[in-house]
Amino acid sequence: MIFYFKNIAAYLFIFFMFLLESGCAGVSVTSPEQVEYNLRDLLETYSDANEVRTVWSLKTIEGSQRINATPLLAAIVLENNKRVPELIQEGANTNIVTGSTFSPLGCAAYPAYCTRWILRKTGSHDWDNSLPLMELLLDNGADPKCTIS
Repeated sequence: MIFYFKNIAAYLFIFFMFLLESGCAGVSVTSPEQVEYNLRDLLETYSDANEVRTVWSLKTIEGSQRINATPLLAAIVLENNKRVPELIQEGANTNIVTGSTFSPLGCAAYPAYCTRWILRKTGSHDWDNSLPLMELLLDNGADPKCTIS
């Protein structure tokens, strides 16, 4: 009997995922590939170092959720650490968290968390870069108590 219910649960899960991906369930979610593209596009085409763009969204009948990013956050999430000092020199605010719960300092400290929730994938991270990146952000005004604005 338990085996039967596990199969039903698996089929229901697959069916729901099909509806979700096809948009038939009244749900629209940004794919991980599109999120990565959005972050790269932001990093390459921004007009202001503090520009904020939506890179991930989830729309349902009840409402929507989104993750916004700045070029600085995009560089950190994409682990493009060479761009971080350049963006700070261009005037990037190290404390912008507009419309999401991810700060540049938080993503530098916990890259696996940000990769998991923003890019929705797992992978290895160069942890050796975390401390120097955090020091750079803190030296340039990053506030560890930064909250959503």
